[in-house]
Amino acid sequence: MSWYIKYYHRENRQGTDVVFEKYFKAIDGKILDVGCSVGNFISNDPKRIVGVDIDEDAIKICKKRGFKAYLVDMEKNAFFKPKTFSAIHCNHVIEHIGNPEIFLKNLKSLLKPGGFVYIRTVDIRYEKWKFWNDYTHKIPYTLNSLRMLFENVRFKKIEVKRDFAPIRGAGFLLRKGKLKPITVLKIQDLLYKMRVASKVSIVGIGYV
Repeated sequence: MSWYIKYYHRENRQGTDVVFEKYFKAIDGKILDVGCSVGNFISNDPKRIVGVDIDEDAIKICKKRGFKAYLVDMEKNAFFKPKTFSAIHCNHVIEHIGNPEIFLKNLKSLLKPGGFVYIRTVDIRYEKWKFWNDYTHKIPYTLNSLRMLFENVRFKKIEVKRDFAPIRGAGFLLRKGKLKPITVLKIQDLLYKMRVASKVSIVGIGYV
């Protein structure tokens, strides 16, 4: 098992419940999870979500969990037929990519008209030097640089914003049915307004 999988990824939803509820639940069609790791996001809707990753160990775990996942490097090729997916989820992957423009063009080619790609990455404004504690990180992003990347790939509509880090323990409560995802979103918003929680990630969404 690779070092990265051993220490960074576990078989739970890790807050992906909230992201799925907010951005993907209402999507009509197939969803691609790029950098799927062990399948935590896929577990929200295994019938509709397909995963890809460059880590062979991660893909093996996905398949053991009964998920559709493939060993693919999206920086090198798009793998799937054009216009296959209605939405693409890409969580904390773009900072590991050496040529993000080619990577994002490959993702864009897979989207159906009206589809979107969702990219979440570290906000270097908050992370600062700790960004480099992960030796696989290659490019840090700001709001402006992520927007510029989307603009260079020529998406029709672009949204770039800071977003919340998941509330610690929220995933557990969601899985136990103690909280609904929409409730977690409201709590996060309240905590931010009270300045108890920070917006520490950057989210970029590009529509075709």
